[in-house]
Formats: sequence, structure tokens, C-alpha cells
Amino acid sequence: MSEDSSERSYLPWILATLVLVVGGAKLEAARPLVGRALALAIPVVPVAIGVKRVEGGGSTLERAASGVGWLTILAGEVCVAGGVFHVGALTQVLPVARFALYLAAAGALIVHTLEARSLGKARFAGYLGIAAGFAGYLAGHPANDAFSGVFGAFFIGMLGGGAGLLLGELLGRVFKKP
Repeated sequence: MSEDSSERSYLPWILATLVLVVGGAKLEAARPLVGRALALAIPVVPVAIGVKRVEGGGSTLERAASGVGWLTILAGEVCVAGGVFHVGALTQVLPVARFALYLAAAGALIVHTLEARSLGKARFAGYLGIAAGFAGYLAGHPANDAFSGVFGAFFIGMLGGGAGLLLGELLGRVFKKP
């Protein structure tokens, strides 16, 4: 499958998300439901895409990407549960989850560099940066309105993804194969 056709397969999911966001913004009764659904999905989807793109890079790279991805998902969902769903039992664990996101971001940069060395084109740190930025923001800024909090955290996640991609590309060029 070519890269163009694999990116095209994401289009229906992107459009469905857009319909959810626009519909959630217009329908006042749907805002909390849409915000909570997006809060649960946003840490998972970019990580899944990032791990999927690493396939074919070797078993060590795939295992490392999966490990970093699972750490990001688990820590991200703890942050979402504490920041959006206000689960009291997880409030004390939020600093640990944020620290785990920092470790996952560092691991994503390492995997990104290895991906660039073996596959030539890498995007892993960008995808994990989206999830880590989103979840880390929600852990530090609990949302009273789920939709508004998730909407703001999404933009922070985009900045995290851009920073991850930029740093990953820099490391990929510095440590490229001769």
C-alpha cells in the first residue's frame, strides 16, 4: 500500500471527528458528551497512528515504539480521567502520570531517531507529542467544561506534536546513517 492511499484512509475518521466537534459546538446538550468522547480518544488515536507507521522498521524498533506508545496511552488516560472526569482517586497520581508522559516524550524522540535511521522518513515523535501535550495539559489544567477544556488541550497537543516532530527531525539528521 502506498503512503498516499494509507493517508487517504484516515480521511473518513478526520471528517467524523470534525462532525463531532462542529456538532458538539452547536448543540449545547451534546457538548459534555462530545468533550468526554474526544478526551478519551485523543490520547489513543495519534499513538496508534504513530505505532502503525513504524511497522517494517525491524522488530526492535516496533517493540520500542509499542512500549513507548503504551506508556503514553496509559499515562495519558490517567491524566484525562483526573482532568476531565475528575476521578478523585487519580488526583494524587497525576504528577506521576505527567512525569511518565515526559519519559514517553523522551522515548518517542529516541524511537523517532531510530525510525529515521531505518526507514528514512519518521513521524513518531510528532504523533506521540500530540497525545502527550494534550494529556499533560489536561492534568495541569482540570476542565470544568469538558468540551472547552478538550478543545483548548487539543491546540496544546498540536504544539506538542510540532515540537516533537521538529526535535525528532533534528535528532534524525544529527544521527543519520553515513
